[in-house]
Amino acid sequence: MGVVYGVARDQGLTSASTRALKAIARGVPFVIPFGGIVGLQFVPGVATAFISGALHCAGNYAGVYDIYGENVDVARFISTVKTVSPDAESSVSLTRANELPFNFNVSDVDFPQTVGELPKNSLENGIGE
Repeated sequence: MGVVYGVARDQGLTSASTRALKAIARGVPFVIPFGGIVGLQFVPGVATAFISGALHCAGNYAGVYDIYGENVDVARFISTVKTVSPDAESSVSLTRANELPFNFNVSDVDFPQTVGELPKNSLENGIGE
């Protein structure tokens, strides 16, 4: 289970990472409504995984896989945003009271063995894009 962030990922509770980046671009404040550790996955990597998985289906068989992102504390996400985009200094904050009830410690070893390696993108690069 991961939290996907990036272009076109702006609906639902777990889209707060993307919505925070959009708020910075618009120059308006934004509060991320959860804290704790999240498994962040940048949109291009998830899209690549989806397409690669579809291309490797055999007949009527389709595998089900976990894909691993980068486990990041939301506070680190915000500090990285502020490093990459100094304009964000006072516009993004978080509510620590609510942690997402998901297990972010997943293994993606089966996916690359079946489909191939996925590109890894650092948090800094994903936010910068």
